[in-house]
Amino acid sequence: MRIIKTIPTVSLQKAVFKLLSKGQSNKVYGQVPETVVYPYITIESMTAKPLDTKNSIQWNCSLTVNVWGTEEGRQDVYEAVSDITYLISKYGVEKVVVDGFAVLDAQIDMIETFPEQTTGYHGLVQINYQLSDKEE
Repeated sequence: MRIIKTIPTVSLQKAVFKLLSKGQSNKVYGQVPETVVYPYITIESMTAKPLDTKNSIQWNCSLTVNVWGTEEGRQDVYEAVSDITYLISKYGVEKVVVDGFAVLDAQIDMIETFPEQTTGYHGLVQINYQLSDKEE
């Protein structure tokens, strides 16, 4: 196994945050303030699994994008999930620049929408990225 000098989680999250912030109209938060306008988007859980190949370390990364809305704003959540899906499927490779890594692929793994007991309506988009260390 090669020595892993850095992991892509922070850089990937920042790159996806930037794409979503510029590519659609809902606010994207890293840290949600106490007062918000619905719907809004957060990037939550992320996993990264290294795979040592002959020439580099490749990373299979998965991140979850959440859309939070009110019960009355169910359609807004659906539209935001649709916008996220479009942005990732169209620009997820070419416009997502992950510092220190080459973006090889981006795929939508799962989409889910459902009522929340306390906050209204919730949407999830699970995104899988395949990255490779850039040669130094």
